[in-house]
Amino acid sequence: MKNSIATKSCTIATVALCLALQACGSSGSGAGDQVNADSVFSAPVNAATLSDALITEMPGVPSNEYWQCSVGGSGILLEYRFSSDSSGVETDVSNDAGAQSTFSWQTTSASALTTTVTSTGAQNEVTDIAFNGRDAFNAVVNSSATLSCQRMGQRSEPIGPVADDGNNPSERPDDVGSADDCAFVLSEDITVPTQLINTDSNCDYLLTERVDVSSLLVIEPGTVIRSEP
Repeated sequence: MKNSIATKSCTIATVALCLALQACGSSGSGAGDQVNADSVFSAPVNAATLSDALITEMPGVPSNEYWQCSVGGSGILLEYRFSSDSSGVETDVSNDAGAQSTFSWQTTSASALTTTVTSTGAQNEVTDIAFNGRDAFNAVVNSSATLSCQRMGQRSEPIGPVADDGNNPSERPDDVGSADDCAFVLSEDITVPTQLINTDSNCDYLLTERVDVSSLLVIEPGTVIRSEP
């Protein structure tokens, strides 16, 4: 974050996917079959869920999402991008120069994080982080300056699962685009940042087992998920 004051349209949530799927049923593509992650946002309860709530981008995922933060009554306006790889970018948009600085970041509790400015190594403590829904939060920097932040922009295009390490949604090539079969299979717990997408198929994901989510999960509006009988 910035040397002078340092301080992720889809949503971020850490939930048990099987609970969200109770409204999906086993067939059809109407509203009852779609999972909208907006309805399952919960305030962070630990460091991991705070991290998920703050992230605006993931490596390899096109995004123009960011947090726009005003600093107390100073007139300073800053933009922050938090990446899932623990890197970040601060842009001072208070003037035409648009000065940028990079930082690393780590959440330390449900309401606090530490940042380290890349160029100087200076550390900054951001505490008292309190969300007002998924798109706004307030915080205190270094026990003095206050921040009021709003989520802006959005991920610019849908993507498939970020990674498939055997523990995340896997593609079934023979089924992609089929009108009768699902494009992807959900059979293992989701343990890395993952986005579920709305494909051209009538069914996007087939749930074959109970699936628990312990990492960043983004569900694109219109995504259809079915469960096996």
